[in-house]
Amino acid sequence: MQLFKWQLTIIFLVTLKDYPALQIISLLLVQILSQIYLVHYKPFEDKLLYRLTVVNEFMVTQYLLTFTLLKDNTLDYPDMQDKAGLTQVGIIMAAVALNLFFLLYNLATQLRQLFPR
Repeated sequence: MQLFKWQLTIIFLVTLKDYPALQIISLLLVQILSQIYLVHYKPFEDKLLYRLTVVNEFMVTQYLLTFTLLKDNTLDYPDMQDKAGLTQVGIIMAAVALNLFFLLYNLATQLRQLFPR
């Protein structure tokens, strides 16, 4: 599923490069369908990995939604663009922090299994 999602993303990014609004809408549709697939089929055995994947997909969706506020149609409201940009930075920082925490948690778990007391 992930490979198919990446293929669709690349196709949309390349073929719709002259139509950024359609790019965003198409990528948003792919994200929503991906979330529906994740929630319905639960493809991961590890519950923590499943939850992390769902949260990451949700954050990508939120990023794409705030990206629509950075388009040309909000030029009359530069304050809105600033806030949308800061929101995107916050979303990215939250995603990085969450994934880093998950990495460190898994590393600690693996080390505890490798070196029991």
